[in-house]
Amino acid sequence: MRVFLFLTCSTILLTYFCVASVDAPLSVYLTEGFDGGSIPAGWSVHRTTGTLAAWTVVGVGTNPPITPHTGSGQAKFNSYEAAAGEQARLITPRVDLSSSVDPYFEFFMYHDDEFSSNQDSVYLEATTGDSISGPWTLIAGIRRYQSVPGWRKEAASLLPFRGVSRVFFCFRGVSGYGNNMYLDDVSILDSSFHDIGMISLISSGGAQSAQGIMDGSRQSVLAKKSTTRFETMFTEDFRALTLSAVIRNYGSFVEPSYQIQWMVDSQMQPPIVNSNPLPPGTTDTLSLPWMSPSPGTHVIISWTDLAGDSNTSNDTAEAIVQVVDSNVVFLETFNDSTFPPAGWTVVNRDGGIFPAWFQGSATSPFLPFEGSGFAGNNFQRANNLYIDDYLISPPIPGVGAPNRMDTLRFYTRSVLQPPPQANFPDSLMVLLSTSGVDTSSFTIIVDYFEVPKSGWSLRQYPLTGLVPPNSTVHAAFRYLHFNGGFSGTSSDFLGIDAVQVARTISTHVSPTEERPSTFTLMQNYPNPFNPTTTIQFGLPVAANVTVRIYNVLGQEVATLVDGPQSAGTFQAIWNGRNSAGAPVASGMYFYSLVAKSADGKSSFTNIKKMLLLK
Repeated sequence: MRVFLFLTCSTILLTYFCVASVDAPLSVYLTEGFDGGSIPAGWSVHRTTGTLAAWTVVGVGTNPPITPHTGSGQAKFNSYEAAAGEQARLITPRVDLSSSVDPYFEFFMYHDDEFSSNQDSVYLEATTGDSISGPWTLIAGIRRYQSVPGWRKEAASLLPFRGVSRVFFCFRGVSGYGNNMYLDDVSILDSSFHDIGMISLISSGGAQSAQGIMDGSRQSVLAKKSTTRFETMFTEDFRALTLSAVIRNYGSFVEPSYQIQWMVDSQMQPPIVNSNPLPPGTTDTLSLPWMSPSPGTHVIISWTDLAGDSNTSNDTAEAIVQVVDSNVVFLETFNDSTFPPAGWTVVNRDGGIFPAWFQGSATSPFLPFEGSGFAGNNFQRANNLYIDDYLISPPIPGVGAPNRMDTLRFYTRSVLQPPPQANFPDSLMVLLSTSGVDTSSFTIIVDYFEVPKSGWSLRQYPLTGLVPPNSTVHAAFRYLHFNGGFSGTSSDFLGIDAVQVARTISTHVSPTEERPSTFTLMQNYPNPFNPTTTIQFGLPVAANVTVRIYNVLGQEVATLVDGPQSAGTFQAIWNGRNSAGAPVASGMYFYSLVAKSADGKSSFTNIKKMLLLK
């Protein structure tokens, strides 16, 4: 809620009230836009002195020639024609304020900068009697003259008439023999109302924010919108993450209780009920427990739920959240306001007249994979023969350490042009350097491929074994393309997004101190998973053990354990790759444990299923 500001702006026998507007009134007791071509029904005009003073409804005014504030009409008092001192009242219908809490008058008046010495004025008055002669009580007065001409919102408190069931108001025009005066969009409103709104969503316990907050800030009452921010949340596991909804009471009542409704990817979540009283102008923070979040990009929408809330425009916050395993040691989503991002380097090798690499957005030929931006390039930046542009990452330390698996991942795509334009292949080269950012130092070629045109595609490359252990690595994305297509801002357009390096422990098996009493095979954790999951099994005695992964066709994908193990509880980690080291596709997989005791007296077999989601 905006508060009243009682300021002395100008005086003509009394103080004029400058009142800030209210976002969403609880009640509207009167509204009139004067668009009917004549004095509205229920309104009346009464000349109090002289013979010429009058109120009429006009379209375009005269002296000065101005158009209505809104609509097709406006109320006019003819100061220009009337003699100085002549007066007339424009009287409203009867208004019932019996249910009001804090009523106020709001209207627009046109001010002009001519005849500064002529005291043309409008007085706002009220009466609780039935006669047009009053008695009238003075509420406020406003001069026509203003050094800056134009329509201005005027307002005054009607608090003395709170609870009155029968009251008339009027605009008493007084001519100073200057220009005519104009009124439009007259309303009587109530400034007391219920309004709970959402300030923001932020990540809290169980996750660390990588790119700021998700802001669901209050919007204009004229347009129900929600502000979207992109956030990346790192988590140690996928059992739970917690979001915090920051709520504010914008209304004028103490709210004893309210709810927060929210959903993830269109799936409703359990509502959060707050029973702590929230006074006007104060904030509160409620926790939204997000159970079993899966890796990937999600849309979260949250909104306040309050009975009698008169302003729903500030209720909703929407956020795009990417959940990333804490094993991700490097991440760039190209959503910052500057490009290239801090630490990144762009090199224009072909000498084209346009800068190499730029930030793509929602207005590009295709949308970002996530968030608001991506790294883009097109053949417009070529030298008319070929394009050769580098986008080089900041240094990524510790790559290729022993007993770890470092994987470079990113999403890429190019544009599919409509016929009859030819679709030229876009070629992207991925390179590594361990000695700096000069293009000559990128001697390790990871891949050189044609970028797909059917949508965003995930590319993954193991870095372990490509560089010496514990190397500091720069990754380069080289747009290398000969014989480009037609001229145009979308010609041979490609993009990359969500560049990351994930670091996991290599596939291995390790025992714990616990010794089980029976053979056991536990459900993998996390599940669903991406990119790694842990499979735990127990052996009461020493045994020969195999742990294998199968696809839905029953084909063996990988063997995690194959050999003798002592008694104990063990953990085998699968990194989502087959026996050849290549990443497998998303989908359902099965894992089996086959154990035969070393003495040959007992055996155990069990199979469970798991879900890989990318």
